[in-house]
Amino acid sequence: SESFLPNVDVNPDTGSVFEPMRGEQIEVGVKYQPEDGDTLLTATAYQLSEDNRVFYNLSTFEPSVTRVESQGLELEAVTRLAQLDLTASYTYTDIQQRRQYFAVQPRHLASIWGKYGLNQFEIGAGLRYLGSTTDDGGALHLPAVVLFDAMAAWNWQQWQLMLNATNLGDETYVTSCLQRGDCFYGNRATVTASLRYHY
Repeated sequence: SESFLPNVDVNPDTGSVFEPMRGEQIEVGVKYQPEDGDTLLTATAYQLSEDNRVFYNLSTFEPSVTRVESQGLELEAVTRLAQLDLTASYTYTDIQQRRQYFAVQPRHLASIWGKYGLNQFEIGAGLRYLGSTTDDGGALHLPAVVLFDAMAAWNWQQWQLMLNATNLGDETYVTSCLQRGDCFYGNRATVTASLRYHY
């Protein structure tokens, strides 16, 4: 696949905007489902290159363009054991020019989730893993973190009452940082309730 995105940043040498950013991505994948139909395994690998991505020098704040290349792997397994649904996933992302693109972004992400249903009730729980990461210069390091989530739901006819809880351990963590130094915290412990009607 190919992508095209206009740049609005101005080249200080020419006084005009930079050339549009162009991307090319190659992706291959495979799915496997045994004959029993209760399990599905998927694997995807990709390589992405972007030309004319604008970044700013951290010392002079002058814009310039660079080429960014990244590759990654995504694995997922879904299965059902009686009334228990299980999902496990793993993602690996390797971005070159990490300081000029996103200063920090975990290379390793993983999660496992289980949901058990009995009659009108459903309960679920799972873990999310965000791996540690360091920028190319080694100036910024973020430790790994494990987050715990849970849910409970009650279904009656066409109605569903659901309670979702994320980051139950109330962990303080940073999800990513931009190359200019802005960092973003992840959500603290959050509980939400929802009522849905299906028709």
